[in-house]
Amino acid sequence: MYFIELILTRECNKSCYYCTTHSSNDYSKEVDIDFLKYSLDLLPDEIGVELTGGEIGLIKNIDEVYETIKNNPKIKHIIALSNGMLRKLDVDWLKEIEYWEHLIDVIKGREIVKFYDDLDLEQNHKYIIVTTKSTTSSLLANWSHFKRIGLFRPNFFYKLMNHKSRMSIQSYFDNLCLLYSRLENVYFQRMLIHYYATKKFRKDPYKNKKQLCQKYSPNPFIDIQKKQIGHCAINVNDSIKVKLNKSNMKKMINGDFSDDVNYCESCYTFDNGINRSMLNNRSYKQ
Repeated sequence: MYFIELILTRECNKSCYYCTTHSSNDYSKEVDIDFLKYSLDLLPDEIGVELTGGEIGLIKNIDEVYETIKNNPKIKHIIALSNGMLRKLDVDWLKEIEYWEHLIDVIKGREIVKFYDDLDLEQNHKYIIVTTKSTTSSLLANWSHFKRIGLFRPNFFYKLMNHKSRMSIQSYFDNLCLLYSRLENVYFQRMLIHYYATKKFRKDPYKNKKQLCQKYSPNPFIDIQKKQIGHCAINVNDSIKVKLNKSNMKKMINGDFSDDVNYCESCYTFDNGINRSMLNNRSYKQ
């Protein structure tokens, strides 16, 4: 199934170290429903969408946004990504979709810095723990404790995010590999890293795991409020962006922006070499 992300707003109540979409100045907390309908009509049939931001729980007309997307016959699967605000709104439709929540920002020792102070969570939702250097070392050092309180349950996913200040992970790369080897539920295919390291890194044994997405990005997006299509939501700020229209949508689906995209040369994935299956959802052609 072809997937595309819908950036509904860049407004957010957080400023996470890894987020490249957050803005506090130029984004509304209300979605233009007419333009949303226009955007959806440009999509191919049998498509999946991810509702993201910013923080979608801040959107004043989020219920109307959901109903608009749900009622479009092209949309066959809906994912929503939130920092917990959407769950706290207690919307009825959350149980109808695939819901991902960025639950834990960092762990220091045994102290968990959560977006919302609870671990009493729905088992049918998925929750993300970001593997910072501190979190990685804390989990390894206090494994039994965190296992006892439920941090390794099947619907908890550990994810390495791009650092917007381009911080190197080289200092804890070995610990990351150890952590991921001990976890049974790592979502490998979405664990991309933009790794901005020194020339020394280019000689290391993981160099052959480079994952290029120049032709078909796994994460194309529509910025609803900017009225743009973007090549890759992994790095929104650096992504090529063009006006949202029928012609540019077709180019995006067919991978015709590949000559203009080169920042993804620093993408890596933790798996056994290059994993082309990761890009199979780009197989749709118009």
